[in-house]
Amino acid sequence: MANCIRCGRQLPGLSFGKKICQWCVRHEAHQRGELADDAPQPIMATPWVRRESSVGLTQVIFGRSAVEGWRKLLYMNAINRFLRDAPAVDVHIVTQEPD
Repeated sequence: MANCIRCGRQLPGLSFGKKICQWCVRHEAHQRGELADDAPQPIMATPWVRRESSVGLTQVIFGRSAVEGWRKLLYMNAINRFLRDAPAVDVHIVTQEPD
């Protein structure tokens, strides 16, 4: 889908030739004085605000090689940071045994 060249909102499907969304068209008309001050301005979501995803993360699988020392500590630290930021996730760690 195409985006508005002024604000970045997604344009509706099959909007050929249009590069500006309906909100920007009305906003510019209001600024030029073509619309009355009490004309309703539609409320649209801002394009720069992150929207919540409808798909939730439920499980994560980490692979771990047979490392020792500092590398193992750094790996476990990364997993702990992930668990702190995403606590409602099932975590599976697949390990490789040393030869």
